[in-house]
This record gives sequence, C-alpha cells and structure tokens, in this order.
Amino acid sequence: MSSSDPRALALYIRAGMRPQWPHFALRLEKPTHEMPLTAGMEIIEADPGDPALVRWDAQISGRLRPVDHRYWVREQRAIPLWFRRQGQIVGYGYIRLGAGTLWYSQACTLGPIGVSTPEDATACVLAAVNWALQQADVLRIDVPGPHPCLAALLERGFRITYVDTFVLTSDTPFFDERCYIASGGDLL
Repeated sequence: MSSSDPRALALYIRAGMRPQWPHFALRLEKPTHEMPLTAGMEIIEADPGDPALVRWDAQISGRLRPVDHRYWVREQRAIPLWFRRQGQIVGYGYIRLGAGTLWYSQACTLGPIGVSTPEDATACVLAAVNWALQQADVLRIDVPGPHPCLAALLERGFRITYVDTFVLTSDTPFFDERCYIASGGDLL
C-alpha cells in the first residue's frame, strides 16, 4: 500500500511498481437507524481453531498465514464467522473487537472477509456489519476500490477516512479484489 503522500507513490512507481486501485479506510459511528438485514445470508460463529478458516483465507487472500489468525483471536479478540446461503458456506470473516485505533480505542475492525464469488461479496460484508453493530459503536473496514460492497457501505453511512493506493510489481494481484477485504493496510 502506498500512502496518500504523492512522494511515496512516486517512489514505488520508480521502483517498478504499478498502481492498481485506491484502497479506502472507512469508519462508521453507530447509526441512529437500523441497517437493513441481508436477505438469505446466515452468519455462524466459527470455532477459532477451525483449520478450514485458515484454508479459506489462504485460498482467497493468496497466502497461508496461520500465525495471523492466532494473533487476531488472541490479541485482538477476533470472532471468526462463516457466511452461509441456502445451507452452503460462501465466505468467512473476522470481527476484531480489540483492534481499535488511538482515536477510537473501542472501535471494532472488520476483516479479513473473503468470499468465493464476487456475487456474494456485498451480502457477506453487510451481514458482517450488521453482526458487528451489535458489538461496538464504531466500525472500521478497509475496502479495495473495485470491491462490490464499497458503494453499499457508503450509502449506509460509512465515511472515507483515508485513501491508500495498492501497488504491485506483477501483472496480476495475488488475490481477487472483488472477493477479499483485508485485515487492514498493515497486514493486507
């Protein structure tokens, strides 16, 4: 990720990286109205030790990282979730209750969230938002520009707090930006 400082982006481009898309840091402070429920999407709390979570994440994020999963659960009080539609698992996600910021220490951070197809991406992210709103007053999520949920989140009151640029040396990203919400800019 390149910061919004144009000098950083220029440095990465000179080093052979190519800008791919904007990456938006979003925040929602507890809305005064209810969020509409996502029809047909069921949320199931997962067992934090379920190896299927690590497998799903590796397949969708493009890398195997079991240590990160343990860190989220142990240090950030993450709750892993499965998203199910018509009896089939279509995605996974983490709601990290202890991953606030200096200014919003009680904020809940959503991510990673991964889905098997872009068609399920918005429904899964909105289901995670609805679940997280029962746990915290402030939500944070980092969304790639091409992700299908971006407009829906902004329509529901999320605000853009920062914009990075995703840069890459290869011709294709290591994950599908329409199916993956990262755990945050520092641990993409």
